[in-house]
Amino acid sequence: MEFLLVLIIPLVIAIVCFILFKEISWKEFLIHIAVQLFITTIFIFIIFYQNVYYTEVWNGAVVSKERAEVSCSHSYPCNPHSCNCDKNGCDTCWDTCYTHSYDVEWRVYDNTKQEWEINTVDSQGLIKPDRWEVVKEGDPTSYTHAYKNYIKASKQSLFHLHGQLTEKYKKYLPVYPMKIYDYYNLNRVVTVGVKLPNKFAWNYKLSVINAKLGKTKQCNAILVLVKDQPEEYYYALGQHWEGGNKNDAILVISVDEANTIQWVNVIALVTNNIFNVQLRDSILDIKTLDMEKVLVAFEENIEKSFKRKRMRDFDYLMSSITPSTAQLITVIIIGTIISIGLSIFFHKDDTLN
Repeated sequence: MEFLLVLIIPLVIAIVCFILFKEISWKEFLIHIAVQLFITTIFIFIIFYQNVYYTEVWNGAVVSKERAEVSCSHSYPCNPHSCNCDKNGCDTCWDTCYTHSYDVEWRVYDNTKQEWEINTVDSQGLIKPDRWEVVKEGDPTSYTHAYKNYIKASKQSLFHLHGQLTEKYKKYLPVYPMKIYDYYNLNRVVTVGVKLPNKFAWNYKLSVINAKLGKTKQCNAILVLVKDQPEEYYYALGQHWEGGNKNDAILVISVDEANTIQWVNVIALVTNNIFNVQLRDSILDIKTLDMEKVLVAFEENIEKSFKRKRMRDFDYLMSSITPSTAQLITVIIIGTIISIGLSIFFHKDDTLN
């Protein structure tokens, strides 16, 4: 339906111009239609993938690092000589020379086959970077990865409801944690009104959990700590983050001023909701916010019962994925401009007549 909608105005322009301008031949008219169909198909295809592709976080652990000698990348023109000679003379050509006989790269690898290249200190890379020196086997790694999410893209998704809740709690809704820093580090403990004097330790320990379980469980564990919010806040956060990504296990805990746990809930797209229930109950049993106990319970429950759903289970939603109004208008405008341009061109050009 959307395909026909974006074609209406360009096709009308093509037909009207064909009728009004006798200079436009049948061949030109058919070429005009074919070009318009091709361009519209390409734009609809691009929009579909823009709407479907999202970014998730993959986690792993460092397994090795390497000092690698590679070809020099610092080139410059050298050895000028005559070339391309003819009766009018010769051009001057140059060879390509290199500053060094080789360069050195300082690489880090993790157990998901991801690779990072540490910035060099000098141009050739002979000086060992301090950042590479401190890398240890087992260090947590994180990086972003594009994937298809039919749930977020579909207008039938439950996450497109409850819009009023995100408006109600918008002052307290945090940004989804996806900012990778220092090559492969990510802070995934999110606080809203909660003061954590040892937040770095929380983040590091949760990153270690992700390093241990990220590959085997295909999981990205996130902890959200909020202060004195009603349980309705959980639904607002779920709407704001569009249900999270397909590999997320998002543990949401509300505490009071004394860090007593008020309520707990979990956002996770899992094959069996028993994971959400058991994780929630195990955190509620802790009573008070305690880093070691909370993170141990989080890890144990992921290891025991986290099993994410496959996105192919939602293939049926593909038919409900449609362009937004802004995308449709953009394609219609572009199609209209192209249609007018082709009509003017065929009106003035007699090549195909």
